[in-house]
Amino acid sequence: MEKHPIINLSDPVVAKIKRSIFLVTLVILQLGCSTGSNAPAYEYNGKMVYPPSNANWYVRPSGGSESGTSWTAAWNGLNGIDWSAVSCSDTIWVAGGTYDKALVPNKDCSGNNRLHIRRARVDAMECVGADGWKASFDDTINHTASPAISFSYGYTNRNITISGRSTANPGHWAGYGWYLNMKGITGGTATSFVNGKTDDVTLEYMEAEGPGVIYYTSEGTAIDLLQYSGTNTNLLISHWKIHGFSSGIYMCGVPINPIFEYIDMYNNRAENASSYHPDGWYSCGINGFTVRYSKLHGVTDSAGFAHEGIFHGNCGGTTWIYGNQFYDQTDSTAKSIETNPNSYPSCTLKILNNTFYNVYNPIWNSHADCLPGSEVRNNIFYNCTGRVDSCGTASNNLRITSPNPFVNANANDFHIISTTGTKYPRNAGMDLSGYFRTDGDGVPFGGDGAWDIGAYEYNGKMAYPPNTSGVR
Repeated sequence: MEKHPIINLSDPVVAKIKRSIFLVTLVILQLGCSTGSNAPAYEYNGKMVYPPSNANWYVRPSGGSESGTSWTAAWNGLNGIDWSAVSCSDTIWVAGGTYDKALVPNKDCSGNNRLHIRRARVDAMECVGADGWKASFDDTINHTASPAISFSYGYTNRNITISGRSTANPGHWAGYGWYLNMKGITGGTATSFVNGKTDDVTLEYMEAEGPGVIYYTSEGTAIDLLQYSGTNTNLLISHWKIHGFSSGIYMCGVPINPIFEYIDMYNNRAENASSYHPDGWYSCGINGFTVRYSKLHGVTDSAGFAHEGIFHGNCGGTTWIYGNQFYDQTDSTAKSIETNPNSYPSCTLKILNNTFYNVYNPIWNSHADCLPGSEVRNNIFYNCTGRVDSCGTASNNLRITSPNPFVNANANDFHIISTTGTKYPRNAGMDLSGYFRTDGDGVPFGGDGAWDIGAYEYNGKMAYPPNTSGVR
C-alpha cells in the first residue's frame, strides 16, 4: 500500500496555505450573511449599507509608521488620518485602545461610493489579512476626546458610516465596540454636528457614557445636533447605549427627519437640573424625526429620568415614535413623551405600537397642540398612574393595571403572552402596515392574521435574531 508523506504543519508553505484557507472561509461565511432581513431597521435608502470597499486603511493609537497602508504602517491616532489619501468606497479600520483626539471626517462621497470607518474585528479578513495584525487590536475603542466624533468644522461629509460593531453580527442590545468615554467632562458632547454639510451619515454600535449625576457647567449630551446652517439629511443613529449625561440628544435647526433606532437610553440627569433640564431627546425647530425600536427607562434609585423622555419644541414635518419601550419612570415629574406647553409646537405626532410600563406620565400634552393627522394607536399603558393625554386620533390602546400581559416584566421582557380577549394585547390592534410592518425583533405585525398592541408582535418565541443584512 502506498504511504502518504507526513505533512509538516510548521513548514512556512503549509502555514501559508492554512492562512489562505482561513481567509477564503471568512469570505464564504460573510457572503452567506449578506442576505438577511429586509426589516426597515436594516435598510438605508433602499440600498445595501455596506458595499464592497476599494482600499483598506489602518489606524492604531500609536506605534505605526504613519502611511496607513497596514497595521505595521498604521496611522497614529484618529487625528493622523490623511484624508487626501482616502477615496470614497474605502474602509478605515481602527484598532482597539485609547484615543484622546477627535475623529473629524472630511470626505464628500456620493451614491454607492460610501466611506466606512470601522472598529477592527477578528472576523474581518481585511483586518487579519493585513501585515502586522495582532489579536489585541480586536478590542473596544476607548474614545476620551470631547467631542469624540465631530462634523463641526464646516466640512462637507456625505455617505459615511462609522461603525463600532464588535462582531459581524452583534445583535440588537450588544456589540457596542466604540466607547465614547465622557466620564471626565462637566459639560459638552460626545458627538457633534454643527454648521456643516452632513448628509447620508450612519453612526452605529456605540456606547456613550457621561459623568453621571453631577453639577454641570454646561449642557452635557451624547449627541449634539444643534445645527443652524448647512444641511443634515438621512442621518441614521443605530444601536447605541446612552447614559450618564444631563440629556441624551439635542437637535435643533436644519436636520430633516433623523432616524434613531435600537437606542438604549437611561440614567440621564443633572444634579443642577433647574439649570440643565434632563431630556432623552430634545427637539426644537427640526423637520420631523423618528424614534423606533428603542428603550427609554429609569433606574431603581433617584438618578433615573426626572423629566422628559422625548420632548417636542417647535418643529415641522412628522415625528414618528413606534415600537419603543418606556419603563420605570416613576417620578411624578417624569413624562415619557411631552409636547412643549409654552411654544405651541407645529408638530404632527405618530405614537404607535409602544409599550409603557410603570411610567407616571406616558403622554403629556397640556395645550392639546398636536396638529391634525396626529395619532395614538396600538399602545400598552400598564401600571401608568399619571397622564395619558390626547394627541390627535386615538384607537386600539390598552390601559390596564391587571392582568399582566408580559412574559416577564420584572426582567424587562415586554414580549406579550399568547392569551387573547378583553384586557389582553394580542390580536387587539389596528393594522398599521401602511406605516411599518415589523417589530424590533423583525417579526411581522399581523403575521398570525391580526395586529397586536404594544412594541412586540406575539410569535410564540422570544428570540432576538442577529442583524445580518449587508454585513461584510
